[in-house]
Formats: sequence, structure tokens, C-alpha cells
Amino acid sequence: MRILSIMILSFFISEGISQTATNFTVTDCDSVTYDLFSEIDSGKVIVLCWVMPCPPCVVPTKTAFNVVKRYQTSHPGKVLFFLVDDYANTTCSTLNSWAQTNEIITSSFSRKFSNPAIDMTHYGTPGMPKIVVVGGTARSVYYNENTIVNVSALKKAINNALASVPLETLKKRRR
Repeated sequence: MRILSIMILSFFISEGISQTATNFTVTDCDSVTYDLFSEIDSGKVIVLCWVMPCPPCVVPTKTAFNVVKRYQTSHPGKVLFFLVDDYANTTCSTLNSWAQTNEIITSSFSRKFSNPAIDMTHYGTPGMPKIVVVGGTARSVYYNENTIVNVSALKKAINNALASVPLETLKKRRR
């Protein structure tokens, strides 16, 4: 087990993959400003999904969106979906249209961004789509996948991130 852990850690270091989230403060496509660390520190789990937008991105993105949508019953407002244009070279209008066409609809738990400050390479190699789950008291990366979505692994990552924030921490941060 120890050797496996060292091998996995070595892979992440050699690939330059962040084990903790990288902060950004940006305005979304609705002109609302978000600071990633502020969202995480308030006990939220963020599912970041970078898209081109392109046809191959549709199914994995919609799958990840629907997983986050299901959490709104058990954890309302605690799991957010951030749809991000891969290199911020797509206008918000085009990104919104692509999302609407593919039933990745605007809702209270989802945001859309086209801003280069949200850089997928902070989490390793680019992917279409690239899906990353961040959260918890250590602002950790719980899931990092390119091209596909493993629904059970995505749910496990979200659950682990939610469980990593003790209730006392949330109470203190709200004061």
C-alpha cells in the first residue's frame, strides 16, 4: 500500500497536478463575481467542468451537471457546477447557447464562465471536457478526470468533500 501511495504521489508531482485548488476571483457570464476559495471556505463543493464547447463534451458535461443537480435535494446550494470555457476564447453568449441547447440549464447551483483565470492546466493535462471536484477545509482536489465521467467516482468525490468540512467549521465561518 505504501509503495502504491508513493507511486500515485510521484505521478501527480511529475504531471504537475495540483492536490489543492487554485484560487481565482472572476466574474461569471451573468456579471456576478466569484472567489473560489470564498465559496469553498463557506462549505461548498465546486464541480468545475471545462468545455470547448464541442459535441464530444456534451454527454460527460451533462452527466456531471445532472449529478450535481441531484445533490440539490440533499444538500441544497452546497454543491455547485461551474461550466467553464476551456481557454476563454468562446463568448458567454455562445457558451450559454451551447449549454441551453444541450439542457445544461442555468439554475441556482450552476454558473458559466469564460475567463482565462480559471485555468484547467493547474489540474494537469487539458481534457474535453475536464471535470474537477474541489472543496473541503484543505481546499483539496477530490476528482480529476479528462474526457469521461465515472459517475460513482464523481459522487464519492463530492461526498468526501462534503464530509471533510466539520459542522463546527461551517458555523465559525458563517459568523
